[in-house]
Amino acid sequence: MAELFKIAKGEKAQPIDEFAFQDELNDLEPFIKENPQVLGESIEIFDEQVDTGAGDRIDLLGLDKTAGTAQITLIELKNEFAQQPVLLQTLRYASWVKNNPDSIKYLLEKKRLPMKNVDFNPKIIIVAPQIDPALLELSQYTDAFDFDFIEIRRFRSKENCYLIVEHKIPPQVLVTKVRTREEWDWGKYESKLGISKDQIRIGQELYKRIENICEKHQWSITPRFNQYYIAFKFGGRNVLLINFWVSQIGPCYLGFKLGQSPEEVGLVDPYPDAKHEYWKSAGEYYVRVEKPDLEIDGYIPFMEAAYRSVTKG
Repeated sequence: MAELFKIAKGEKAQPIDEFAFQDELNDLEPFIKENPQVLGESIEIFDEQVDTGAGDRIDLLGLDKTAGTAQITLIELKNEFAQQPVLLQTLRYASWVKNNPDSIKYLLEKKRLPMKNVDFNPKIIIVAPQIDPALLELSQYTDAFDFDFIEIRRFRSKENCYLIVEHKIPPQVLVTKVRTREEWDWGKYESKLGISKDQIRIGQELYKRIENICEKHQWSITPRFNQYYIAFKFGGRNVLLINFWVSQIGPCYLGFKLGQSPEEVGLVDPYPDAKHEYWKSAGEYYVRVEKPDLEIDGYIPFMEAAYRSVTKG
């Protein structure tokens, strides 16, 4: 287990005592509600203790606004060692969310939150001080939902409170070959969302080029088709994105999860004439792609920076 020390100039290292959460409902849950950024830059929590009508209560519901969409996110909190039974519990919750979109819409309406481009196929975040590796591995055997596992520990000195937050990666993700899990696909993008054939061709070419670059660099990234966008993920976290829906900027986007602006990480766009935009709230840099034969090798440093940012490599 990690320990935290304070080291002042000219003094010996002083241990900082752990300030463990007392319980889930009265301590951990309010803390996460007040500090949702520890779950991810783009998470917005909108409800808590949501009754599913079957004797279950979802700890927290949020929206993940990565890639300009709004994916429903259910957050399960454990103030103890999270083991394999948590998987079945969260799958039960996620199934209820997916099969009861009207109930979720009602909750969003109560909070006066916009429902445009909401993805009701939920992402699952499990938060605990320690997570069983067997739980991480077992989660890889379901393709229906994305998972993010976060270990969180709190420490306190006289002056300050400190957190250690670690995103745990399931061991099966550590293979180097790109793997695909699909609920949406190219055909559904065209038939159900009305994305044009030209946009689809651009997206398909981008997909092939990104796949080749990832395999060449042996990046452990899994593509995932979502409503309106494709995310190339490390564990439960997005690294690269192909985005279709943001029509105000362009028909198709290539996105990089840099965490900061390109200037802040020492990058210069290799194609300055291309239309681009940095979304500070999500830490994502997007460039407009207007033709399928766009040369993207110049963006490899952006891909490398995004991969380092997400993997902390």
